[in-house]
Amino acid sequence: MYSNRPLFLPLFSLFSLCAANLPDYRDATLLNSTKTLFGRVEISNPTVPSAPLTTNIFSIGSASTPGGCYSQTETIDAWLQEFVALHNAVTTAYANSYDDAGSRLLFTAWMSIQWVYEFGEYDRKFSSESIWEKVGERLAAVSQLLNGGGLEDPLTSAAPWIFCGDAFATRAPWDQPAKDENGKEIAKQKDENGDITDYWTLGSLLPSLAAKAGAIAYYIDALKSYMVEDKPALCDPNTSTYAVTSRRSTTSQVGDFKIGTHDRFTYFCPRTFDPTGQARPSVLHSVSSLSTSTTLIGQDLDRLLPLSATLYHELFHLTDSEQSTRDPFYPLGDASSASIAGNSDVVNNPESFVYLAMAAYVYQNPPAGADATLYLEAGLPQIAKDAIKNAGQA
Repeated sequence: MYSNRPLFLPLFSLFSLCAANLPDYRDATLLNSTKTLFGRVEISNPTVPSAPLTTNIFSIGSASTPGGCYSQTETIDAWLQEFVALHNAVTTAYANSYDDAGSRLLFTAWMSIQWVYEFGEYDRKFSSESIWEKVGERLAAVSQLLNGGGLEDPLTSAAPWIFCGDAFATRAPWDQPAKDENGKEIAKQKDENGDITDYWTLGSLLPSLAAKAGAIAYYIDALKSYMVEDKPALCDPNTSTYAVTSRRSTTSQVGDFKIGTHDRFTYFCPRTFDPTGQARPSVLHSVSSLSTSTTLIGQDLDRLLPLSATLYHELFHLTDSEQSTRDPFYPLGDASSASIAGNSDVVNNPESFVYLAMAAYVYQNPPAGADATLYLEAGLPQIAKDAIKNAGQA
């Protein structure tokens, strides 16, 4: 989830985007099966051969890191298994869309892609090309991360951070000493013996931010950097926050001093790890496992989404180097209506990718002896062969 109320920061970007030395597998190979370069990150194989371990693709800290995810590694490893399966399903549908009618209908339903039949084959309408290419970029960026390639255009060589809970950040009063990029308090004056007598306060170094009504600074010790929010608690138990992805902070020079910067990162609030096992609307991503999701086929699509879908959602924010993703259409009905209306903002809506991936997985993995199911308009299930026939693509 991205927070959509950025304060103007002259020195670094506002923290919230969402209210959710590694081997490099990149190359510039043309992905022939899609007849297009697979986005700005060209990957010869868009699928992830096996689910990576959490520690292979994320920085999580140690057992002593405040707010680190060390204690949740086993859970996140299991999530990776699940959403790698979801991601492979949607990239397979992307690659098969020329030859498979069901895949085409999925991209029409969730990404507003329109198709035309000419010269004996299906192709995208010209009006859909820009959306199609952006969809490929989004999928490729997530594939790159899951394959161990990190973020696109990273600030550092370190793997992106994820945090569990809000203990990773502590409130930093504007009238207290500011810390530099090494975590040291910044001296303002010294006496004749060289002893520090005064410090630069955070507010004196960042006066425009300190003057903003409701602006609260937080210090992230693991990253030796600051973020600014407009809420007094990052994981307020009285709100519905599950996960948040940060904006990167890029400019740190303040006069003669340097304040630490950070790349995009994600933190999860405690409710993200609530394994209720009960199907509820998608804002909760509450089904206990992907295997349980498949037993719920026939219910609305948003009631199939597993807990792991929260992290999968955040990956589309985390891998967005342009920082253009938001959450304009989070509920199922809104996402479906936006696609039907031809709203190109669906490509900036991570939850649309979650719905698409879940629908692709269900379509490609029908229960034994059952007909394949397509989740199309409004997220309602249809027998795939009937939907394809009704669309005139049989």
